[in-house]
Amino acid sequence: MTSTLTRRHFGHALATLTVFPAMGSSNAAQSIPKPWTPWTSTTQKPSDMTPERAYALYLVWKKFVGPVRKEAFTGIELQTNGSFKAIHGAARFDYNADTKVLMTMRLLLRGDLRPLRADAPGLIAERRLGAEEPYTMGGGMFYLNPNPWMTDTANARSPHMNTLALKRAFSDMSIPDDRFLIDLRWLIFWGYYWAPLYGDLKGVAEDGISRAQQPPEYLEKTRPAVEKWARGLLAKGVPPDD
Repeated sequence: MTSTLTRRHFGHALATLTVFPAMGSSNAAQSIPKPWTPWTSTTQKPSDMTPERAYALYLVWKKFVGPVRKEAFTGIELQTNGSFKAIHGAARFDYNADTKVLMTMRLLLRGDLRPLRADAPGLIAERRLGAEEPYTMGGGMFYLNPNPWMTDTANARSPHMNTLALKRAFSDMSIPDDRFLIDLRWLIFWGYYWAPLYGDLKGVAEDGISRAQQPPEYLEKTRPAVEKWARGLLAKGVPPDD
């Protein structure tokens, strides 16, 4: 299996993207492990994610993606205590100033008139497959969001829907800008593997959600090829771009 994730995917195929050099030290690229693994703090006492740092990390992503032309895919709601919810391109952000956690998400599925259910066989199968094939999760986990924040444009079109997302939480403000960007790009990449909205991942014959519905014997038979493909990508350190 081969795969190419073009830059347009990071902006839901709706953005004109501007790539900028890795932020931080001049040797920032050396901090990206090969194979890639999710960033973890090396200090005994992690530093709490402050509102200022969480917002700065959101801006790192926003600068990487560049302008998003459709209003439904860009917007932010700020609270007086520093909490905020935002969407820009393919990434969603939810920072809670009380818990000091920045949650990043890539949307996979939407509920509508019939909300998604945590006990639905499909969602159970997806969680099980994610646990069996963790190299396809981008360091994240599946998250059923009962009340997702959306821009006014998107909310007017699909009110009161819940969503399934691939989520990763960041709680340590010491994460370098370049590592946050790389880690979020991996989360978005694997989000496209699980649910390739707005264009397929080139070279991927079967998305993760479709694969989760297959019988166990099929999954066992095909797993070695999927793992080889996934680990081959992770070995490069950075997700496929263009």
